[in-house]
Amino acid sequence: MRRGLILRGAVSVSLLGYLLAQVGWRTVWDELRRAHAGYLALNVALALAATCVSALKWHALARSRGIGVTLPRCVGLYLVGGYFSQFLPTIVGGDVVRAYELGKSTGRHADALASVLMERYTGMATLVALSGLALAARPDFLTEPLLPLAVLLGALVVTGLGVAVCRPFGLDLVERALPVPPVRGFAVRLRLVRRALRSYRAAPRAVLVSIAYSVLFYGTVVLVVHTGAAALGQHLALATLAVTVPFLLLLMAAPISIGGIGVQEWAYYFMLAKVGVPVGVGLSLGLVVRVRTLAFGILGGVVYLLIESAPPKAVAKTAAAVAAGPPPVPGQLRDSSRV
Repeated sequence: MRRGLILRGAVSVSLLGYLLAQVGWRTVWDELRRAHAGYLALNVALALAATCVSALKWHALARSRGIGVTLPRCVGLYLVGGYFSQFLPTIVGGDVVRAYELGKSTGRHADALASVLMERYTGMATLVALSGLALAARPDFLTEPLLPLAVLLGALVVTGLGVAVCRPFGLDLVERALPVPPVRGFAVRLRLVRRALRSYRAAPRAVLVSIAYSVLFYGTVVLVVHTGAAALGQHLALATLAVTVPFLLLLMAAPISIGGIGVQEWAYYFMLAKVGVPVGVGLSLGLVVRVRTLAFGILGGVVYLLIESAPPKAVAKTAAAVAAGPPPVPGQLRDSSRV
């Protein structure tokens, strides 16, 4: 694991060094110095709105399975996940933290992890679908082999994960080959998570709502990139960004660096150049996004301290109240024959 961290760190440093060597410090500084403060403020507000949309999606998936969690807590845990993602190899680290915190407060660890995984899975599936549509809308993107390859790899990952949940034959083989307590314990936990994931087949409406939220999220990100580019003097058409942002996010998801450092900046540098944005502006915008991400991470760290300092009984009481739903109206009796 340590070797993997060192390798990812080397990727981050190498990519940042390459980008700055290509563009130059002075060019980046000149672009940042001329940035429009109003557009930057709007960019931050829209980025926070995108985070809230993701939290809404997670909240809907969790509540559909009866997990007692409030929307403000989902937003807070999303920020906490962003905080831990700053220091861990990929965004998965942050997802594990928010799943653990939700499970700890509700006592339903498998369902909490399943809600996080389903939230990520529907987002990735929607992203791959949008990227495929973008390729159809912009055939010139096919001349860049990396873009169709990214779509293909994304489709394989989405398909593979779906098959793994529905047909976990590999888990049975491993358990039989290594019949030792640690493997058996891991297999039991994995089966619990798989069972929780499969329960979403009985909640198709929740999955469809999650996909709708995913589309809304990507639409919000289009506005985020639009205002960020405008802050640096580049006013791009929303239609152009609509077919560019899916690839931007797909490339940023590559788990080859620590916290996406270097990869994120390169993705802005690479993709915005495809639609005529000067590379200096693309890299500068990537660095602006990095600073904003760090700021959101600091906010998530503060939220984490507040969550950890909250009385556990109070958190559990709130979760139980949410799971129970609203109290009955006085003077009315519930019909026990209705489900």
